[in-house]
Amino acid sequence: MKRGPGSFYRRAKSIQLLVTRDRTDIVRFLRSKRIELSMRQRLALVRRLTRVTNAVRGYHTLGEILAITTEILERERPVVVEAGVGPGSSTVKLSIATALAGGRLFAFDTFRGIPDNDEVHTHLGGPLGGRQLVFRKGAFRATLPRVQRAIDQWGEPGLTRLIKGHVEETLPKLDAHVDVAILDLDLIASTRAAIRALWPKLVPGGVLLSIDGQLRATHELLADKSFWQDDLGCDPPEIRGLWRDKLLRIGKPDSASPETPPGSSCSASDSDCTK
Repeated sequence: MKRGPGSFYRRAKSIQLLVTRDRTDIVRFLRSKRIELSMRQRLALVRRLTRVTNAVRGYHTLGEILAITTEILERERPVVVEAGVGPGSSTVKLSIATALAGGRLFAFDTFRGIPDNDEVHTHLGGPLGGRQLVFRKGAFRATLPRVQRAIDQWGEPGLTRLIKGHVEETLPKLDAHVDVAILDLDLIASTRAAIRALWPKLVPGGVLLSIDGQLRATHELLADKSFWQDDLGCDPPEIRGLWRDKLLRIGKPDSASPETPPGSSCSASDSDCTK
């Protein structure tokens, strides 16, 4: 039986997860007072996100996407950054949420899969707790044209820009104040580089979210006081979900100030940025 995107199995599995694993998160989203969408709009959004899940391969839960969507929707015309696109399912969904908020989305990836690395990871907890994990070069690969087609068909292409390259090189070139940043990079070296580039650009009250909380190394990095003080020149911020959750929320204090000039244009070369 075919089980990939677009299959009957995938649609049936989505329905099963809606009423089991994702049920609590859906109810929380529908009842949330943090956003101003009507109940009809919220239900339509959940249906649309589920259709994307059925059509485009992804490695996240609906609950994680709804939590991120709430962060986006409670902000006016936000600049949203995604670092780590993979096959594009999350990018399509983020484009939908960003469109509802009247914002702009910048999505960064090598579009060649995981870079070459020598990292060996350990799962934090759950059924795989303590097991080792290696991310091989090229894993989760999807080309930029393939992701763009997914956005064109299922998302909101008019407000989404894909930027190709290693985040160590591309993220520092982003000329924008960032409201919401989402990291799904797997490699701790890439995560460290992304936080170093994005934290100074994050607006006061902005939020940085990591979907890599299944990895012990992610928690170790974020809990490392010297990382925040030596690399970023600040005290460790409040981190919701530390040593517990897969989705980690790092809020920037209201008293902090971003270090880049306002705007929402990618300063990378034309060969690196596409609309």
